[in-house]
Amino acid sequence: MSIVFKNERHEKAYRSVLKCLRGIGYTGDLLQERYEFNDWFLPSAPRREVCAGFGQTPLSYDSACFAVFPTAAPASRVEIVNYRALGAPFAFEVREDGIVPWRVGRDAENTGPFAGRIPLDSMETAFLEKKSEWNPETVLRAKNIGLPGAPRQLDFIDLGLIPALEEEVSRKLHELLNDALSEAQKIFKKRTGQQPDVRRLFRLVFRLLAGRVLHDRAGGYSRLRLRKHVGGPANAGRIGHPQHTA
Repeated sequence: MSIVFKNERHEKAYRSVLKCLRGIGYTGDLLQERYEFNDWFLPSAPRREVCAGFGQTPLSYDSACFAVFPTAAPASRVEIVNYRALGAPFAFEVREDGIVPWRVGRDAENTGPFAGRIPLDSMETAFLEKKSEWNPETVLRAKNIGLPGAPRQLDFIDLGLIPALEEEVSRKLHELLNDALSEAQKIFKKRTGQQPDVRRLFRLVFRLLAGRVLHDRAGGYSRLRLRKHVGGPANAGRIGHPQHTA
């Protein structure tokens, strides 16, 4: 998905935000201009793409701090909520004349702007003033454990966002595991004419799924392709067979 700007001034504002984020610690891999993630809150978990700032690596929902996106018109709460699966507690809506910082919550009710519009010509000063509050370490700590006596802006973090996201991920992983087991059993029976050892097949599928989750931690995944792992001729007589130990 390509970023669309209204004009050169709009693009300048966007580039200024990225420069300011780098200036307060979001350097190197911690700032991704085209980060992809799955929207676990929707049934099909579609892929989304956004510019994102992270507090640390690996890049994932639990290390995401900011989303940055340009808008042609003022954004609504519903539009901002579309980015909640990123896991970032804050977002910068980039307009051609400045930015609007948003709190990203678990739903529209818990989402809203937490500071006034920052004009383009005041952006660098504003970021320097907020460095102690918006830097990666502070946002990450406040997001994951809460900070006693945190600055007022960080008190606005919706601590229910990550639990809600993890609940959706868990539910969809359960569905994916069941689908993967069903598909694997069908493939095995089709290729061998026998029923697999379900217990051992479960262990194998679970390991493959866990490995895929770790591999795709940064961006999620859409579907576990078991055919690649258990559908080949060399594996057909072994995987899930009573004599095979996964």
